[in-house]
Amino acid sequence: MGRFPANSSLKLKLFQTVFEHCPCIGWSVLKIVLKCFLPKTKSEEDSKEEGSRSNHQRLQAIELLASLIKFSEKDAAARLLIAENMTLMTSVICKVVQTSETW
Repeated sequence: MGRFPANSSLKLKLFQTVFEHCPCIGWSVLKIVLKCFLPKTKSEEDSKEEGSRSNHQRLQAIELLASLIKFSEKDAAARLLIAENMTLMTSVICKVVQTSETW
């Protein structure tokens, strides 16, 4: 979890606390977290943000997803959400592996 610099706008401790106390809230933002793994699409590139996603952003998404899965192990409802989203998570991981050379 040491990949988050002290001046990061994304505070890992906050997300860890939220995921630990209520993993179901974390699963509600799963698609947003998974989106950080992938390169930006043309529609996203037209938005105000510039450039592609950095490796740092991808590493932050990996840390968030790992925390979410870890804390979901103790919550029955969250385990059901893992099962429901397994196809989506698998497809994103496959896409990441396919595009890893472009990072």
